[in-house]
Amino acid sequence: MQRLKPRTVGAGSFSAPCIPALAEHYFAKLMQLFDALDRPLEPADVAAMRSAFHNCLTEGFAGSPYARFVLAYQPAESNPLALDCTMSVVSPSLEEQYQDWLQHSADSEPFGSEPDAMVVELAKELGRAGPIRILDVGAGSGRNTLPLARAQHTVHAIEPVPTLAKQLREAAHTEQLEVRLFEHDILHDQIELSAGPYQLIVLSEVSPHFSQRDFARVLPRLVGKLAPGGVLLFNAFIARSGYSPDALAQQTAQSVWSTFFTRTELAELTSALGLVLSRDEACLEFERAHLAEEAWPPTRWYVNWAQGRNLFSNIAGVPPIELRWLAYRQDPTTELARPQGEGGGATRSASPYAAATRADSTGSMSISPAAAARCKSKTDQALASFGIVW
Repeated sequence: MQRLKPRTVGAGSFSAPCIPALAEHYFAKLMQLFDALDRPLEPADVAAMRSAFHNCLTEGFAGSPYARFVLAYQPAESNPLALDCTMSVVSPSLEEQYQDWLQHSADSEPFGSEPDAMVVELAKELGRAGPIRILDVGAGSGRNTLPLARAQHTVHAIEPVPTLAKQLREAAHTEQLEVRLFEHDILHDQIELSAGPYQLIVLSEVSPHFSQRDFARVLPRLVGKLAPGGVLLFNAFIARSGYSPDALAQQTAQSVWSTFFTRTELAELTSALGLVLSRDEACLEFERAHLAEEAWPPTRWYVNWAQGRNLFSNIAGVPPIELRWLAYRQDPTTELARPQGEGGGATRSASPYAAATRADSTGSMSISPAAAARCKSKTDQALASFGIVW
């Protein structure tokens, strides 16, 4: 067995979402991988690699909640008993996430075709004296934008995904509706929201796709575009009373389009901007009660997602988060806090992060094998490409 060890090689990669709270879980899997390859790490290498691995996940998640780490390994050229490993981070943008989802969606209208009942109701209330100005953020293919424009409101739409923006533009042109379309990502600090002010700003099924940090960056910019007496309407996942989320739940939520807030977190964020809550409704109950029977549910995935089961898929009872409609007005007596992140904040895309257990210019490490040979049951495992289910 010992004579065959130099001829036993393994190469491949191990990749998973950058969830810092799972760093030790992932790291244990990596150690099992190296054991299976009969290339266990020396104690000194373990400590160095653990530190580099934790840093990689932390920086990756900070750059984007959708980031994935990739640890690639191959036999070292200089020593067949050693492995060269390189860690990097792949950070797809939100636009890229949508494009990938749309390509694999079996639905012609993946977000549905009917407008949100809450959006329609608020627009009617605010427009009793006549048409109003409305900003639809994350407008998609126009399921809210187009009906609002048909009702003679002045509607501006923001949509960063080219496929969806194209559908919206063509639909508006076909119906000869005047819709001003901004094809950019509102998360980019260099983008200026020159239009406005608006009596109604809508973010429908948008905030759960932002990280908590990004939502905190976007909110002040939108509040600054509200007209006096205007309403900011969005739906967000809210933690139910009595639920104290841990880091794993909060981090994972941001990577599966289910970012949520506790009541305290949301109150701190909105009160600093002089916002006063005027409507607070459970999305499922409100939409089910107000949409036409043939329009319910709006999509195949909506009910489970709005219940929080995109995150808590294995809970038999009621998940500890739920999607709620939240409408805010500005309190004219409150001095607004200065918006953070404008002008100099980081964008969502993170540069590739290279790390190694030994500081050198190559971004790789050599792992020395333990003296004792491992048993045959481990060396026979085929792990050229390694994945986990958690």
